[in-house]
Amino acid sequence: MNAPTSHFDHQRLVEALTETLRAQLDAHRELLPLLERKRDAIRTASADALRTTIEHERRVVRRLEQLERQRGALMERLAAALGLPRDATASAIAAAVGEPVERRLLALAAELREVVERSRRESSVLRAAADALAQHMHGVLQSVQGALSAARVYGRAGRIDAGAQLRCAVDLTS
Repeated sequence: MNAPTSHFDHQRLVEALTETLRAQLDAHRELLPLLERKRDAIRTASADALRTTIEHERRVVRRLEQLERQRGALMERLAAALGLPRDATASAIAAAVGEPVERRLLALAAELREVVERSRRESSVLRAAADALAQHMHGVLQSVQGALSAARVYGRAGRIDAGAQLRCAVDLTS
C-alpha cells in the first residue's frame, strides 16, 4: 500500500519541479529583453526609461528568487523521496526518476542553464557600461566643479578643490 502512494508522491513532486523549471525559464526569458532595454537606456542616458526598466527587472528578479527557493525545496523533497542525498543534482534526480521524465527534466535544466548564462553575460556587460557611465558623469561633474571653482587648486585627492563657497542671491522679482 505504501509503494503506490510513494510513486504518486514522486510523480506529483516531479510535475511540480517541471512546472517550476518552466516558470524559471519563462522568467529568465522575460528578463533578457529587459536587459536589452536597460542597455539602451544606459547608452542613451535616458533616466526615465532606465527607472521603469529597473522596476520591471526587480519584479522579475523577485519572482526568480521565489522560484529558486521553490525549486530548491522541491529538489530536496524529491531527492529524499528517491533515497538520494539532499543536495542531489537535477541530473541525479532525473536519472533516479527514469524515462520518459528523465529526458524532459534534463532538457529543461539544460535550456534553463543556457538562458541563465546569457542573462549573466548580459548583466556583466551592463555592469561594465553602467560603471563607465558613472565614471564619465563623475568626470563631467568634476569638470563643472573645476570651472566654477574660484581657487582652481588641487586638493589632497588630486582633484580641483571647490574653494571658498560664495554665497549670493539674485533678486529676480524687481
